[in-house]
Amino acid sequence: MQTLTNLPAATYLKIAEEVKVPLASLVPVITLLERGATVPFLARYRKHVTGGLDEDRLWLLVERLAYYGEFEQRRQEVLRSIREQGRLTPDLRDRIAATLEQTELDDLYFPHRPQRKGRAAAAREK
Repeated sequence: MQTLTNLPAATYLKIAEEVKVPLASLVPVITLLERGATVPFLARYRKHVTGGLDEDRLWLLVERLAYYGEFEQRRQEVLRSIREQGRLTPDLRDRIAATLEQTELDDLYFPHRPQRKGRAAAAREK
């Protein structure tokens, strides 16, 4: 499982912008979440750490962290796949690393995806 503290710095900035929370509040909240703190606990008893975030914004933060954690795993899978094919160029690697959108990542990966053979192609080979 991807830990939240292993996300790229640009991702934290994007999350802070989406949730409308100061970056200074984001990092301690993430640390507490990784240590097992729940959203209701943070909203009620750790207001000084969260900067006064209410439960709705904390839930949004948790949702965005989960999304970007899965996105980062997908990015690593795409990089691994292209690298194994021997098609990873420095420019492509930089473009994949810079994207924070799933559709853009899919667009970059599309020409490098391994093609699957359909039934007709398999039958022709036989």
